[in-house]
Amino acid sequence: MKRVVFAVLAATFIKGTGIDLLASPQTVEGVISDTMSGKQHMLSGKKDPQSTKECIGGKTKYELVVGDKVYALSGPVSEFEKYAGDKARVSGELVKDTIVVNSVSDASHR
Repeated sequence: MKRVVFAVLAATFIKGTGIDLLASPQTVEGVISDTMSGKQHMLSGKKDPQSTKECIGGKTKYELVVGDKVYALSGPVSEFEKYAGDKARVSGELVKDTIVVNSVSDASHR
């Protein structure tokens, strides 16, 4: 009986922390943006890649915009920089609203 109670409590704690023990790698395509700009870049007269790179220089973080959904990106910043403001294919584990990134590749030429 004690084992059952412990298992239920442990499962409840893990679920509450947002840790998905059954998470599997996923691939999502979208535009790599920044937390300041989100779905729409604010720097007038600048193309998306330039705007994103300037906002990142201002200490914002990278994110992936997929339609109406925005995911925070966690992982190799140097890979995000390559595709800043452009369409990218991101592979990794989805944990709540964050993608823990394994790889990033170009998605504009399909």
